[in-house]
Amino acid sequence: MFNAKKGMVGIMMHNDGSLLKPVCPDATEPLEDDEIRFYEKISNAEDPIDKELATLTPKYFGTQKVKVADRDVLCMKMENFTYGFRHACVLDLKMGRVTSIPTAPEEKRKHEASKYLGTRATVGFSVPGMAVYDVTNASAIQHGKPFGKALDGKSVLDAFRTFLNAPCGSGVRPICDSLLAQLGRIDSWFSRQRRYKFFASSILLTYDAAALLAGAGRSEEQVLAAARPIARMIDFAHAWPADGEPDANYQEGLRNVIRLVTEVRDALPTA
Repeated sequence: MFNAKKGMVGIMMHNDGSLLKPVCPDATEPLEDDEIRFYEKISNAEDPIDKELATLTPKYFGTQKVKVADRDVLCMKMENFTYGFRHACVLDLKMGRVTSIPTAPEEKRKHEASKYLGTRATVGFSVPGMAVYDVTNASAIQHGKPFGKALDGKSVLDAFRTFLNAPCGSGVRPICDSLLAQLGRIDSWFSRQRRYKFFASSILLTYDAAALLAGAGRSEEQVLAAARPIARMIDFAHAWPADGEPDANYQEGLRNVIRLVTEVRDALPTA
């Protein structure tokens, strides 16, 4: 996403392979941006809940200003999970039936509530984007918002099968197991924390499909070393005080993600 006239700048990659994520255009100094303040807080925390949360998110390397179209753009420097991948598979899952903050204007809340009804109302999350290397057909596929808006509670399982390259069979199982273990850690954290409620926040799933190209005979350890599967929480511009309550809105979607990955895994052949 780039439009110099409108001041729109998308995510960029630093020469060292990390990501540069532009923040709110109105923020010229780091602590003026809500997401930067959040990352600064958890990255330097001593509190156990925040320290654990920092392990469930991308690594944060501070901020950097980048000159784009004759203006300075303030960016967060973040871990890039897909750096070095040959065939990156990336699934962005926006969590929750409700994605607007409690103080948002009613018109804004209604507009947000009207999006992605096929999945939000059934599984508690939406799919804004997905990039997959289809191993069977040796082709890279990218799906944007129209794809996610067309999904419903049944077809979303097919989207997960596509993302995980289920037709490759038993070789996919270690990737599913690793993602499930990481998603389980996130779910465990949500079950214990009562500090935050997250709106318009996402879970990112990634792996390198090149690990599935080598054919049979590879050990699970070899597949995992090549695939480098990752499940992390991202997007924290709207972290809200939970006031001692669980974030049921987020956790409903998270548990359905776990269920869907489990269904794909359980349908795979064992050898």
